[in-house]
Amino acid sequence: MKLKTLKILVPAILIMNNCGDSPEGPPAIEYGDLSVEGYFNNSLTDSISLTLDDEFLGTFDNPHVVTDIEAGTHKVFASFGDLIGETELVSIEQNKMTHVSVELAGTGPYTGYTAPDFELKDLTDSDFRLSDHAGKVILLFFFEHT
Repeated sequence: MKLKTLKILVPAILIMNNCGDSPEGPPAIEYGDLSVEGYFNNSLTDSISLTLDDEFLGTFDNPHVVTDIEAGTHKVFASFGDLIGETELVSIEQNKMTHVSVELAGTGPYTGYTAPDFELKDLTDSDFRLSDHAGKVILLFFFEHT
C-alpha cells in the first residue's frame, strides 16, 4: 500500500515544483519622438499649439519636437490662433523620429462677426444681396442640381 501511495505523490510533487515560477514581468515601454510643423499658405507659422491624444501639450515655436512618446499610434492636432489643422494619426516607433507636417486653415465666420456681403439669384430668379437684409435672421441653403 505504501508503494502505490508513493507513485501518486511523486508526480504531484513534480507538478507543484513547476508551479509558481515568477513571471518575467511586463515588457518594457518603448518610446520615440515626434517632429511637428504647421503651415499656412505654404509658410511656417511663428508658433504652434499641439494636442496629443486629446491632451493639450502647450504652444511652442514652430516646428517643435515632442520627445519620449510611447511607441504606437497617436492622434496629433495642431493649431495657431484662429488657424486649425486636421487631426493626424501618426505611428511612433521605438528610438525613431517621426515627422508630420500639418496644413492649417482659417476658420469662421464666428458668432458676432459680420458675414461678408454677397449677391446671388434666389429660386424665383430675383437678385438677393445679403446687405439688403441687415439685422434680420437669414437661413441659407446651398445646393447643386444637375
